[in-house]
Amino acid sequence: MTSIERRRARTRWARKLAAACVLIPSGCVFPVNLTSGVELTWFVAEVGPAGDDDERSRTCEGALMRSFVVRITDLDEPSRHRRFQYACEDGLQSPEDFVAQVSDAFLDLRAGKYRLDMRALGDDAVAIYEETREVKIEDQRARIVRVEITPEPVDLELDLRSLDVCDDLGGKLFHADPAAALADFEPVDETQPDAPVAYRSDLESDRGLRLDGDTRPCADLDGGVHTLAALDPGRYELHLHGLAPDVCEVPVVLPPGAGSVRITLDLANPPC
Repeated sequence: MTSIERRRARTRWARKLAAACVLIPSGCVFPVNLTSGVELTWFVAEVGPAGDDDERSRTCEGALMRSFVVRITDLDEPSRHRRFQYACEDGLQSPEDFVAQVSDAFLDLRAGKYRLDMRALGDDAVAIYEETREVKIEDQRARIVRVEITPEPVDLELDLRSLDVCDDLGGKLFHADPAAALADFEPVDETQPDAPVAYRSDLESDRGLRLDGDTRPCADLDGGVHTLAALDPGRYELHLHGLAPDVCEVPVVLPPGAGSVRITLDLANPPC
């Protein structure tokens, strides 16, 4: 049993004991034997485009994840199986949370070998991630199963039209609500906690449309569909520059499992 497992087992039993003491005002005795079982904990990794190493983890809201389902099967007696479903928040832990807290997703199990068929679900019970593991449970030991959820990326397709009416065009993709989307959110500038937070600062389409905040001559851009490949599912805002004196903010939602999302940008009739 690792030091983390020992700490988490002690913490969990302390919580159980505290609850028991409330019900038995005459006094409490620490249990002689610890239970055996599995503590499930998960996090959603924000991967972003290939080559970008600035990885962050998402909240349930930020990942558009709703629940976590596990079907557990006793490998010694396959007829013994059961399905459990948890709200995403029950076991979601950022790397920092994992060190300091205990997950609320715990399965009491007798010693033995088990198969865990696990799925992360989004809206409408759509599976956004699946994984199977086999674990061995020892008597009086808590086994921690840590799952890194990596939803399938989504392509953002921007259909550029009426380029002949603009002089310059540029943009950048921001988190719609970074405080709600990022597990360990910290403002870039403490004096401006509501300042926009870029999802990625170096996005570029397959046809040369760059979303880095700078504008470029519209004459240098091709009309039609520009694909920004392999983005993380989530809610964003596309800030476009060059269409008007102010920034044009276009809502962008990339649902898990969508594959691709297309947004038409008719520059003669801006969507803002």
